[in-house]
Amino acid sequence: MARQKKPRKKSYRPKSVSAIHPLLMQLPMHDEDAKSLVDEARSHLISMRMGPKRGSPLIQLIIELGIFWILAEKTEECAEIRTFIESALNAVRKDIPVPGPLSDQAFECTADALETGLSVLRCSTQAEFNRTRDFLLGENSFALVDDLIREAVRVFGTDECDPASEARPSAAGDGTAD
Repeated sequence: MARQKKPRKKSYRPKSVSAIHPLLMQLPMHDEDAKSLVDEARSHLISMRMGPKRGSPLIQLIIELGIFWILAEKTEECAEIRTFIESALNAVRKDIPVPGPLSDQAFECTADALETGLSVLRCSTQAEFNRTRDFLLGENSFALVDDLIREAVRVFGTDECDPASEARPSAAGDGTAD
């Protein structure tokens, strides 16, 4: 007579494979991801133009412009792009304390900066985008962006500017579950 086999008590647990391979992170950003980020920022911009400004979309817009400013370092026209994005950030700064919708000047300047940001994103890798985003969302990151965020929180209050609600831009495929 053959011996009976013991029942297996160990359960099968597959390894988590949700992390993206490091080599894939070194590829340029997917065009769809870059367009998605800029489209999201554009929708926030349009909503603030059509209705009253709100803190959370404003902060997300400021963070995305800051990301574009930092990522512009790798481009050939770094100084011109950074000056252009700074002018958009300064136009937004002037418009933060003014009640009501975004002004025409701030809207047009920021819309143009978003188009420039799209070209900057197309030249960047997913890893560069993730590092830059995490840097900007950290403490004491970039003076111009930090000052604008503090100003928005001062004007709109902390409830309206909750970073956990909307202020974390993410690109599809970056390995985060936002």
